[in-house]
Amino acid sequence: MFNYFPEDEQFYVDITGSEQRGRLVHKVYVAFNRDLRLFVEERLMSPTLAREEIQRINDAVFRSIVEVVADVFVAGGAQVVASRIAASAAATAEAALKSFRDKRSLFSLSMRRGVPTIVVFRGTTIRWRWGDVADLVHDLGQGIYFSSSDEVAAMYAKLKREGADTQIVLIAELTQQELGKVLDLTEGAMGRRWDEYIRPIMEKNGKNWFVNENYYERTLLPFLDMLGAQVDDFDTIIGHEYIRGGKQYKFRRGTKVHDKVVMEAQESLLKDMP
Repeated sequence: MFNYFPEDEQFYVDITGSEQRGRLVHKVYVAFNRDLRLFVEERLMSPTLAREEIQRINDAVFRSIVEVVADVFVAGGAQVVASRIAASAAATAEAALKSFRDKRSLFSLSMRRGVPTIVVFRGTTIRWRWGDVADLVHDLGQGIYFSSSDEVAAMYAKLKREGADTQIVLIAELTQQELGKVLDLTEGAMGRRWDEYIRPIMEKNGKNWFVNENYYERTLLPFLDMLGAQVDDFDTIIGHEYIRGGKQYKFRRGTKVHDKVVMEAQESLLKDMP
């Protein structure tokens, strides 16, 4: 047997005596409700196992929050629960704020499922996993490159293999907001504008024009100049991988999205290592 926490934001504002803190605490407990609903009602898990699963998922980032929630959840009695929430409100709100500042994952699995994510792959080797910082010539300018396709990434891993160097495919997951300032040459109005711009080039030279990284960049730079922009104006540039398929994502060094994607990729590498 179990009960969900109140969904009314005002309940938390009233018991904490603070509108800001109340809103933060409300987000935490409502997120816990959503995860319980996901596991118990959709996946038919027992409430006890559901609470353990929620704690397992959030342990690294939200351990203090989840422990408070789990403790309150089994306390029993509406008045007792309200008093325990109020007593722990300061710690819960501070943990929530810290998570926001650190740009960690959203509170719950159910909330993360509702946020569109972008999964990208980098095919490389152990020796060259981050590329050559001094290499200034590339399709979309200097930066670290990922693909929207794991198959394309695996092709690049084979191309870059030298001797006994180990092939790897790094993985990173990002939200649209984490991409920063984006130039997307594959979709939307800008994608259509780019397609119109390169149509004469493609008709004359075919896709093989874009095999040469110099030619790709030499085509992009005048296009940006026409827009009154430069490559380094953007944190992320998304372009077609015309030869092997899929999209390529270029993350500019020195940006938050570059640091995030490297951290995610490093974690994916460590998980796969024996």
